[in-house]
Amino acid sequence: MTEYLDNLVRESLVALAADVHVRRWRAKERNWVNYYAHRHLLSRSAQGTPFFDPAQIGIEVAVPQPPDRPKSTAPKDLVIWSMPGATCWDEDWTPCSQPMVVTEWKVHRPGKRNREVASERYWLAKYCSWQPSVLGFAIEIDLDCPDPILICSRYSGATEQPQWLLAALT
Repeated sequence: MTEYLDNLVRESLVALAADVHVRRWRAKERNWVNYYAHRHLLSRSAQGTPFFDPAQIGIEVAVPQPPDRPKSTAPKDLVIWSMPGATCWDEDWTPCSQPMVVTEWKVHRPGKRNREVASERYWLAKYCSWQPSVLGFAIEIDLDCPDPILICSRYSGATEQPQWLLAALT
């Protein structure tokens, strides 16, 4: 399943980077997340695969936090659940269900670097170490450079792969 999810994320992000619509696009993080989900991720759901229904996608949804965190849940930009309409809560409202994929997005605008990148990467590393079956991806859209680029780092268990994917926004 890991290979399938890696390919799903890689192929959909490469398609996003090559999308003519995003060239010189003026959009913030939520716009990027929504456009990516609706244009490039939803169309890749297919029966007989781990991602078989568009309702497996959650945008700005809660996931359980590692035990040492002050709150029991944290909102994440985009997740993929194993079942359509899933949430992290059980029948007693205890956050216990984990998604298959957690993504965090950041957009660097010209002259305005997003300063939360390091803290989100730290959270993803800690979360994926705590939940080794969950894949984490830190996605950055860097528009603060002469040649805009999409950068994706991958987290699995205790392993971080910085710049797992680099794709020019062409």
